[in-house]
Amino acid sequence: MPNPCFLSNASDVRLSAQESRKIQERLELFELFSTIYNSNRALLDDILDLANSEDRLLARLELFHYIQGVVLKEGICIVTNLLNGKTGALHQASHIWTIGRNPRQTVIALDDKRLSRCHAAVQYISKQGFWLSDLDSHNGSFVNGERIHQRYWLSDGDRIRLGNTTFSFFICNDFKAVTLPKAQYDQASKDGPDNPTLPSNIGANDVLNH
Repeated sequence: MPNPCFLSNASDVRLSAQESRKIQERLELFELFSTIYNSNRALLDDILDLANSEDRLLARLELFHYIQGVVLKEGICIVTNLLNGKTGALHQASHIWTIGRNPRQTVIALDDKRLSRCHAAVQYISKQGFWLSDLDSHNGSFVNGERIHQRYWLSDGDRIRLGNTTFSFFICNDFKAVTLPKAQYDQASKDGPDNPTLPSNIGANDVLNH
């Protein structure tokens, strides 16, 4: 029967060998980066900048939320993708859209523990525009990094943070009827609604399965 002490010692030896390999790999990696840094520092900086840029881009794509105030002759509404990540238009007769954690008290209810039950409100006032008001929230409302304490007049592109939720605000109050250039109009008419020309990266099956 094997000696228990021998098995214990053998296990310690294997563990030490694994640790030694990890240390050796780290040393080799450090030496590699040192060589690159000494011979071509610009290349290493470019590699690090590229990695940081990709991380920032992914974060922006994943967390890009927005509210857009739309002012047309037909009425006023807001368009947003804050509701379950799906874009939707919300019309409110009072032109007040409340935002918070409680779906019974707010128009836009978000699953964010740092939001108050009724945290803030976006309001449209005729001939003035859209305003953001903090409704005595616990964690405050921020526009472009600054906490607001009074009603704040919103501009196109403002960045708003409520709790842990950050989104951009846009304004659409211009409507223009546009026409296609003649060449594009002729091509669209030729294709017809029953036989559209699809982009090269989209197949018919993609459309049917959409």
